[in-house]
Amino acid sequence: MQPLFSAWLIDPYLESVYPIELTDSLSDISRWIGTVEIGFFLHHPCGDRAIMNGDVLTQPPLPPGWQWLGTGAVYYGRAIWINVNQEGQLMSPESTRCWLEGQLNFIGFRELADVNSDLSDDDDEDWNQLLDEIGSQDD
Repeated sequence: MQPLFSAWLIDPYLESVYPIELTDSLSDISRWIGTVEIGFFLHHPCGDRAIMNGDVLTQPPLPPGWQWLGTGAVYYGRAIWINVNQEGQLMSPESTRCWLEGQLNFIGFRELADVNSDLSDDDDEDWNQLLDEIGSQDD
């Protein structure tokens, strides 16, 4: 059995952030966010980041959204806020629930036509950077 750890679930359906317990198995993560096409987004300097559906913008209708106030970027569906350590292991986040809630604005459902202006290449760059970091640690 893989060890349990705590994380924050960003849930735009309930417009809340709440604690969950999960393992680092893909099936457990997928169950919480509702997809197997996961991506890592919103990389924070302390190692915290969001795991969410990597293909949400290609599959309308869009689920409810939330906005990261620091950049204005909009994301859709549930996300798990976790920490990734230097070895690439998933761990409990460094950030408090109160801090994370202060970084979000829940926006509900939006039309797909409104999305094109929200897309950013920064998220793809963050994802590729994480993969590079993990790959370089294996060498």
